[in-house]
Amino acid sequence: MAQFTFRLERLLEFRRTREDEAKKELGVRRLALVEAAAETGRLQAEMEQTAGRWREQAGAQLNLPLLQLTCQYFRLVDERLAHQRELERRSLQRVEEQREAVRCSWRQRRVLEVLREKAQCEHLLAEKLHEYRFLDEAALYAFTRKKPLSP
Repeated sequence: MAQFTFRLERLLEFRRTREDEAKKELGVRRLALVEAAAETGRLQAEMEQTAGRWREQAGAQLNLPLLQLTCQYFRLVDERLAHQRELERRSLQRVEEQREAVRCSWRQRRVLEVLREKAQCEHLLAEKLHEYRFLDEAALYAFTRKKPLSP
């Protein structure tokens, strides 16, 4: 029985490698998204804490310079939070793009695997057909050799 060889085996291995690399990159991008979300949460908490201080100062005896400093700091944190949210949005977009790249590489690999399975089935069928023909010829040869002699 002849051994099965898939003509596109090297391409299949290449596609598997590309899929693995795409998955690793997706992991890196997910980690960056988690870090960006954590930083956004930290800035959000800092902003809420600053707003609480501002409310406390507004209710206490008026200290205008301290109130102005708190207001400026609040604006600064607000700008940093807006910038961080934009970074988080971009990071999420990069994660989605990489997910699509992983899906695409998976599809490309899967197409080759299906082709490989079909080729393997065809190979097995051809081998069985070859074996059946050989057995038929052997049986026919044996039958013709054992003909009785006529008197």
